[in-house]
Amino acid sequence: MTLPVDRATRSIFGDAGTATIIEPGEQKVYFSFASYGERADAIIVENSRHRSVAEPKNDGCLYLDGIGIMNFTLNEVPELMQGLCAAADVKMEDISLFACHQANKMILQSLAEKLSVPVEKIPFTAGDCGNESSASIPMVLTASQNEDLSKVLCCGFGVGLSAGVFIYDFGNTKFYGVSEL
Repeated sequence: MTLPVDRATRSIFGDAGTATIIEPGEQKVYFSFASYGERADAIIVENSRHRSVAEPKNDGCLYLDGIGIMNFTLNEVPELMQGLCAAADVKMEDISLFACHQANKMILQSLAEKLSVPVEKIPFTAGDCGNESSASIPMVLTASQNEDLSKVLCCGFGVGLSAGVFIYDFGNTKFYGVSEL
C-alpha cells in the first residue's frame, strides 16, 4: 500500500504479470546473486507481517529511500554485472541487450553511463505503464524480441536490497507478445 500523498511512490507503480515456460536445453547459463540485507530498510513496509515498529517511517505504507536505492543501483549492481561478465568470459561490449528491471528511466540511463554502454542497449520500456515489478524483465525481452538477443544480460534489483544477473542466448526463443486485459 502506498499513501496517495506520498510523492516518492504514488506514481511509479504499474500493473503487469507474465507467464514463462522453460524447457531444458544444452546451453550454458551464467548467473550471480547478491543480497545486501543490512540495507533492507531502503525499500520496506514496516509493521507488515513479521515486522513491528513503534513509530513507522511511512504510516505502515511502502517506504523508499530514493538516494540509497540509486547508490545501490549505481555501485553494487554494476559490480555484479561486470563480475558475471568476467566469470563468463564475456566482454560488456559483446552483450547485445541488457534486460534490466524497469525501476525508472533515470536509473537505467545512469546505469548505462556507469557501465559505459550505449543507452540503447539498456532500453526503458515501461514509459506507458510504470514500474512492472517482477514482470519487467520478461516485458523488456518481449518488447525487444525483434532485436539481436544472442547474448543478453538480464538484471533484476530492488527489495532487500538484492540483485540477480544472468547471461543467456535468447536468439531461438519464442515470445508470444503482450496481451492487455
